[in-house]
Amino acid sequence: MSPSGKLRALLQTTWVKIALPIVISVVLIFGIIFAIQIPNTYNALLERKKVSLKDNVMIAWNIIQFCYTLELQGKIPEGKGQEMAIQSLARMRFGPELKDYFWINDTRPYMIMHPYLPELEGMNLSDYMDATGKRLFVEMVQTSSQTGSSFVSYQWQWQDKANLILPKISFVKRFEPWQWIIGTGAYLEDIRQETMRQTREMVIASTVALCIIISLSLFSIAQARKASQRITENEAKMRKVFSQAEEALFILATDGTILQSNQAATEVIGFAPIQSARFEDIPWVIKDSDGTEERQSMLEKARSGILPHFEAEFTRQDGENRYLDGTVVPITDEEDTVLYLLVSAMDITERIESQNRLEELNATLEERVRERTEELANSLDTLKKAQDQLVVTEKMAALGRLVAGVAHEINTPLGLGVTNATYLQERLAAIRESYEAGKFTKGEFEAFLKTADSAAESMLLNLTRGAEIIRSFKQVAVDQELEQTRAFNLHDYFREVQLSVQPKFKHSPHKLEVECPEDIILKTYPGALTQVLTNLIMNALIHAFDEDMAGLARLSARIVPAGVEITFSDNGKGMNDEQKTKIFDPFFTTRQGQGGTGLGMHITYNLVTQKLCGVIQLESALGKGTTFRITIPLEHQDMACPPVLENV
Repeated sequence: MSPSGKLRALLQTTWVKIALPIVISVVLIFGIIFAIQIPNTYNALLERKKVSLKDNVMIAWNIIQFCYTLELQGKIPEGKGQEMAIQSLARMRFGPELKDYFWINDTRPYMIMHPYLPELEGMNLSDYMDATGKRLFVEMVQTSSQTGSSFVSYQWQWQDKANLILPKISFVKRFEPWQWIIGTGAYLEDIRQETMRQTREMVIASTVALCIIISLSLFSIAQARKASQRITENEAKMRKVFSQAEEALFILATDGTILQSNQAATEVIGFAPIQSARFEDIPWVIKDSDGTEERQSMLEKARSGILPHFEAEFTRQDGENRYLDGTVVPITDEEDTVLYLLVSAMDITERIESQNRLEELNATLEERVRERTEELANSLDTLKKAQDQLVVTEKMAALGRLVAGVAHEINTPLGLGVTNATYLQERLAAIRESYEAGKFTKGEFEAFLKTADSAAESMLLNLTRGAEIIRSFKQVAVDQELEQTRAFNLHDYFREVQLSVQPKFKHSPHKLEVECPEDIILKTYPGALTQVLTNLIMNALIHAFDEDMAGLARLSARIVPAGVEITFSDNGKGMNDEQKTKIFDPFFTTRQGQGGTGLGMHITYNLVTQKLCGVIQLESALGKGTTFRITIPLEHQDMACPPVLENV
């Protein structure tokens, strides 16, 4: 074998296919790390250090500014400000080992303060040079004179070690009132060490990742071999299933050529189709869903990804009529390209013949039943639509009244919150103006604090009240919208309903009392229950009380063997026998023409019996008030309610 042939053979081996991408990946990863990542990391750390130097110098500059301000205000003697600033900065240490420091020189340049080289203090630094001959202090004066601050690079001793000289970069900033230059610096060696540390971590992480990739690659190869073996076994099983299937199966090329058929196909059509014959050559009368002979359009649909269904009728060579029910399934690849068409057909001759006989016997009866059923269905549909529309209208009207009441109720706390916020903003502006003018006193600050505490307390109280109103309204509104069961505390829910209808009682002499044990947990439709309770409360407000009386309505609950009994009562004028008999009838109202729809109590009855699976009882007499008792199960079973046999 030639050398080139040996090389090609070597490249085709499995292990070379594995190792070559891994080696290339290693070279690329480490090349990127050393050629790109290390310089980028160094530059990023250098920029970060420069920002840190600026921040530190600004801290020192602010201290000097503070001392200068004290001196200007006459709070300390003249010259004492510089002394305080020098003492404060001389003691300051920062950095990882608390050995970084500040120094101060002036614009002449003379050294004012240096914590590690006190021998330089008071010295003229015009001729002072670093190890490379740079007059660094002269450069600091020159570069900072243009913008007030600048970065300077030079050679300097390592912190407090005078015999160790390293490259350093410093940031200096002028303080013009005293002609001072404040500076601090960082050693480039620290940045280089941090860069190498991060690089080592990256190399370790990359090595671990490569090891994991190699392990996963080896595992994937092993799994691929197993998968290939399983595919071979599955293909053998599928061929066996295809040949032994009870349905007639044909595998077609996309142009309709028969590639393969099973034994059931031979038994159904009475002969074995010739390989490479076309599907349209089989003597079937095929009808699609439209009842037309569309064999080609059926194949076109299958080629486009649709699964067409068809029925076929044909006569075997022995003269027997047969009927088939079939589908055409496109077989696609991963990109949804159709490769083959699978035609499956089930012999339904017995079913069709039985169906034909049954249709002949029942043709007349079926036609009569169909007509009558259609009439009843239309009537029922019309009634159901009307009822649904009325229920929705009543629900939206109740929700609209609830929204209007809540909007009125929430206006007061929100208005007070805005008033307090406006006042606090005005006081804050006055304090800021006094502070910027240098007239800010302790007494003003204490007065502002008292004002701010009072305003904040008032805003919190009013906004908390507003939030409570919104939360209760939101829960009630959501429950009325969602048609789902959920478990909830009945005591808390009564309070939310009470809060939501409270605006209706606020401008009337009537009162609503709520009494419920705190441990009743009810699982039912909260929206339906809310609508029932709201309808009862609003019905009492509208109908139960005369204009000159102060009415009392009570809502309570207790556990009973059948579940929970909810009682709503009022001390109003009560009902007569006719009203009690018709109270739950649709469109019955004692305020006909005055805005009453007569649907509220009818909807209430339907919700209790058909939605909450409960019963509702009425007790009333003229002059003795009215009581409604509703009994519902503690846990709704999420199924249709049993029919109601009697209404008490």
